[in-house]
Amino acid sequence: MRTVLAVLSIHVFAFAANGAGKQPITGADVLKIRNVTSVAVASDGAFAVYGVQTIHTEPPQTAPPQSTPPADAKGEPAYKYRTHLWRIDLNDPKAKPEQLTFGDRNDSSPVISPDNRTLAFVRVDNTPGATPASALGSNQGPTRPRPQIWLLPLGGPGEAQVITKLENGAFAPVWRHDGKALLVTSDIPISKIEGKPHFDLESPERDWFDWDRPKLKGDDASKGDDAKPEARPDGDRRALRNWLARNASKDNPTVINRMDFLGEQDLQHEMEIAELFTIDLGHDNQTTQITKDFYNHMGAEYSPDGRTIVYVSTPPGNPHPDRLKRSAVWMMGADGSKPHTVLDQKEYAFNSPRFTHDGASLVVAGTQIDEPAYRQSHLARFDFKDSKPGGPWVGRHTGGVMKVDASAPPSGTLTAIDVNSGKIGWQYKSPRPMYGGVLATASDLVFAGEQTGDFSAFDARSGEKLWSHHFDTGVCSPPMTYRVAEVQYIAVGANGCRGGHVANGASPYGDMVAIFALQR
Repeated sequence: MRTVLAVLSIHVFAFAANGAGKQPITGADVLKIRNVTSVAVASDGAFAVYGVQTIHTEPPQTAPPQSTPPADAKGEPAYKYRTHLWRIDLNDPKAKPEQLTFGDRNDSSPVISPDNRTLAFVRVDNTPGATPASALGSNQGPTRPRPQIWLLPLGGPGEAQVITKLENGAFAPVWRHDGKALLVTSDIPISKIEGKPHFDLESPERDWFDWDRPKLKGDDASKGDDAKPEARPDGDRRALRNWLARNASKDNPTVINRMDFLGEQDLQHEMEIAELFTIDLGHDNQTTQITKDFYNHMGAEYSPDGRTIVYVSTPPGNPHPDRLKRSAVWMMGADGSKPHTVLDQKEYAFNSPRFTHDGASLVVAGTQIDEPAYRQSHLARFDFKDSKPGGPWVGRHTGGVMKVDASAPPSGTLTAIDVNSGKIGWQYKSPRPMYGGVLATASDLVFAGEQTGDFSAFDARSGEKLWSHHFDTGVCSPPMTYRVAEVQYIAVGANGCRGGHVANGASPYGDMVAIFALQR
């Protein structure tokens, strides 16, 4: 460690927007940007699969009329995003990435099977005629394909194959630990779920589905019954409601009763519920819906033995989900039986529950909801043997609280936590709050920026500050690292810390990206 640091040399290359001799960025340059999306790493660490998003340009003479967006009638090219999957060997520093998927598609959420031989991912196939009509959306305007789950063999040649054809699409695939099944999520409109929601409608003198909604698929009552409900504007109240509901289903006109918070230009349509499905890969990819209630099922994951599923949803009760800021951790059987809460506190919103390898505990993230703009996330281990279902949050906590206190001087900390004991390993204190991300390297270096303008490297084990560079503006952007020609680089933006949580005048504006080269 000390030998490496003793010969560490760092070079700074700063690129300002108005730098002398630099060419300004043009619109054509923006079209060349490539964005790395979700990354999956093999269980043995031998390779990784990741997505690369690009902007594809179709010349006007080749863009088909049904393309999305359509080719311009005036001869302008059509632009659209495409995301393809790539694989990289992690054991060979000189390995070149291998492209796995191609075409007019958006591929995302790659997950590698436990035996590292198969890749499951989500695909939106925009190729004309590639998606059956049953898997297309029904919104007004051109029909758009729904995302579906695909499998791609990684151990040899073979084409990707679609394994779901759900009407409302599928996303968030999760492998069962034996590799024989997948757990997927589908957003289903509330009107297509049997029964009535457990939460309040909050509409005076109205009740859920007080109109004749179409019979659901598989409903025995719909067999042999071709009678259409009366739907006309000059009929009785139910006929009027049927007429409005029918028009709303076609978005003509769109009925709005829910705001899309911070969407600015959009409003939410019919509420959708995230339901879970299992895919039995050993029986012709048989798809079974295992949840059919009006609770969302997010962030689902199998237990190590495959008998239990953990997920996040709203707490039990009848308040409308739009009014709830908190969330609870639920568990149920692998077949969807006996759902119950295991972690529910009025002060917290929980997310991302994960089983430990032995299945005896959950690692859970949680945030206090009283001041969501200032609260930092906590991390806890929830031990099943020491807790009762629905009981208090127990385990080893990390994290902290950012809270404005006018009587105390502003400050911030960079803290190292021992994940096995939950104890603080070391802590660095800054005279101003620290909002930027932290980067840790394989050589036990930790990089972090401060509002003061300092960008520093710390010893990951002791917390000793080993190096620092000062900018004239605050560093509140997360650093990143990459390697070119056997040289590792650290890049960070020094743009001045701005946002609702940073006081005006705390740091001047900046427009700089700095790159540091680490040389042994």
